[in-house]
Amino acid sequence: ALNVGHESSHKTFAPKVPYLDEIFYWLSMNLVGTYAYLWKVGHLETHHRYVNVPGYEVGIEANGSIRMASHTPYKKIYQFQHLYAPILYCFYTLTWVLFRDWRVLAEGQQSGAKFKNGWVRWTELFIIKTIYFYGML
Repeated sequence: ALNVGHESSHKTFAPKVPYLDEIFYWLSMNLVGTYAYLWKVGHLETHHRYVNVPGYEVGIEANGSIRMASHTPYKKIYQFQHLYAPILYCFYTLTWVLFRDWRVLAEGQQSGAKFKNGWVRWTELFIIKTIYFYGML
């Protein structure tokens, strides 16, 4: 689902039928529990625009649990991340579903990319998460 969502966000999954890319993107990302709107903001507005730029690329920010880039201040625990990172990765999507989307929407920005977070987005997020928890978990 993440592969379909990723390719569809770049309009390369069904390039001859553009609206299918939007449908596949929205369905696949929301069905895995990530809020498609916020994922697209993070992926297209930060990850591809500012690859490996500290403070701007969402892909290298790991909330201090894993050191993903050399600009991250070193902590002694990072010497063991090769042992605990695979375990954390198993819970990554679940923490994204439970916490990250809500926090990012409340902040109204993601790694410098600002977006509108009005009542429509909050309602959409609530409905998507409810469907996810009911249908998937």
